[in-house]
Amino acid sequence: MSTTKKGQRCAGGLPLRRALKEWCKLNERIVKEWGGDVPWWYNERASLSVFAGAISRSGDFAFEEFSSEKRQASPRTSKSHLSYKGRVDLYFNIRRKSFIAEAKMCWPRCDRLHPKRQKKIEQSLDHACQDVAISAPYGQRRIGMLFVAPRWNRNPKTDIARRVDDWIDKISAIECDAVAWIFPKAATAVYSGGYLYPGVAVLIKEVRRWRRKPTRR
Repeated sequence: MSTTKKGQRCAGGLPLRRALKEWCKLNERIVKEWGGDVPWWYNERASLSVFAGAISRSGDFAFEEFSSEKRQASPRTSKSHLSYKGRVDLYFNIRRKSFIAEAKMCWPRCDRLHPKRQKKIEQSLDHACQDVAISAPYGQRRIGMLFVAPRWNRNPKTDIARRVDDWIDKISAIECDAVAWIFPKAATAVYSGGYLYPGVAVLIKEVRRWRRKPTRR
């Protein structure tokens, strides 16, 4: 790619525009300073730390990986709740509004983002929402987050810039409250395991009601 590709979309009631802008800047800066490495190769906790840094750079604060009360519906009745101690991935404050978040990470192979792979991305975002939905409410707004780092074959048959544009169109159309993406020019030639990982996106969805966490199979 000859230029960096970045952008965002955010619902009006979610005050994350400035933080998402800083998140794009911070990822781009890290790639430039690291040279042959990118922050989205690593796990969800590492990617979440970049987002927490973006919150701080936007003038607010973030607090990661802490213990808190979780609630699940009783197996006898869905009306009573069982409480237990669990962990929350992130707490942050923006414009005097408090949020808690649970995050997931995926690295889909994306020669093309066909419907099956897009469905898996949507399911991963739903899992993050399910995890945050069982956190006990203390007045914070709750969001599920998914970091998506697509990977392509080392020698793609079509121009990588066109493939990235197509992927961005599809990922930004997934139903969520906010989405941002960054594909730095400096990451164009960075490979791992025979694949190119040119950038990352974050999808965010707000959870407005407590929900029973479903059993995963």
